[in-house]
Amino acid sequence: MKLNLTSNIYKLLPLAVTTLLFVPILALVISAFSIDDSGSFTHLIDTVLMDYSINTLLLIVAVICFSFIFAMPVAWFIACCDFPGRTILQWALMLPLALPPYIVAIVYTDLLDYSGPVQQLLRSMMGWQQMSDYYFPDIRTLFGAAVILSLALYPYLYLLLRGAFLGQSGGLFQAARSLGLSPVQAFFRVSLPLSRSALAVGISLIAMETLGDFATVNYFAVSTLTTAVYDTWLQLGSLTTAAKISSLMLLILVILISLENYSRRKQKIYQRSGATYTELRFKLTGWKKWSVMGYAWLLLFCAFILPLAILCYYAWHYFAESLTDELWRYTQNSFYLAMIVATIALIIALVVNFYQRLSPGFAAKSCIRLSSLGYAVPERLSLLRC
Repeated sequence: MKLNLTSNIYKLLPLAVTTLLFVPILALVISAFSIDDSGSFTHLIDTVLMDYSINTLLLIVAVICFSFIFAMPVAWFIACCDFPGRTILQWALMLPLALPPYIVAIVYTDLLDYSGPVQQLLRSMMGWQQMSDYYFPDIRTLFGAAVILSLALYPYLYLLLRGAFLGQSGGLFQAARSLGLSPVQAFFRVSLPLSRSALAVGISLIAMETLGDFATVNYFAVSTLTTAVYDTWLQLGSLTTAAKISSLMLLILVILISLENYSRRKQKIYQRSGATYTELRFKLTGWKKWSVMGYAWLLLFCAFILPLAILCYYAWHYFAESLTDELWRYTQNSFYLAMIVATIALIIALVVNFYQRLSPGFAAKSCIRLSSLGYAVPERLSLLRC
């Protein structure tokens, strides 16, 4: 009797948790099929919805590409190579996750804008008097938003790829090298294909984070589907239209993830046991060592060290103005909220993944996939539907 009760609990608990997480998404879908009396959705289709959709697609593709360019090299070097500073970089490269993308956007805008110190220095050095005398790329563009989001989100892909590289058999790479492939060819033909699952998960996380971002794109005045959701909800007061747009975003994401999973449905990976990259780590010397160190530290500097230094300068410069009772209350509330959310998220992840570990199958996979779909839905809209 006790065994049956335990078995029922570990099966029913993940299903209950998944249902609880899926309720806001279900409510959005139901609202999307409601009748839109205001005609806002039809007006959006006739005017700006296509432009918003194109901007969203371009932004997601650009963020994924930049994140891959940032994360893939450092993940490989940290996992498979030995060079000075590697032990520090392997955890330091995760630190950009601690900075919200919109904070990084504000920092870089103040730094690179026309009135910022960079352009002021250029004007003083070159003798330029006004903006028409020179060209400087505008950061308040879709390209600028993509770069900022990539600097803040690349750790998702870095963590997953580094873990995938660490778990691979180094013998496969050595076999490819013995067959005449260069290190670069062996990487793209052996190591990277073996990391396809981790790559797909990392790209999915980055795409969902980009799709749900509002503060950064709104600060850069880049109109996306997420801004359309907030505009129709907060300005036009049409929750039905906002639900329709959110459901469209969710549908696109589900289709893309499903196509990727379908494309590797028959993929099977066989790795014979043997030495991993951890035991066969390549020791870099000469210009290779300095190039890898320079790239890794430059990425960390741009993504974390420079924004943090500027924020510390602001905090010191405006310390007396900002040191109020409200600040301490906000800090305390943020700390409590972060601890509560982290604890709940950890419990949910353990419950769902433990179910997958004990009973692998369609039900367990469905729980994991449905639980993660809410990541692509704007938080305020989900909260309102609850």
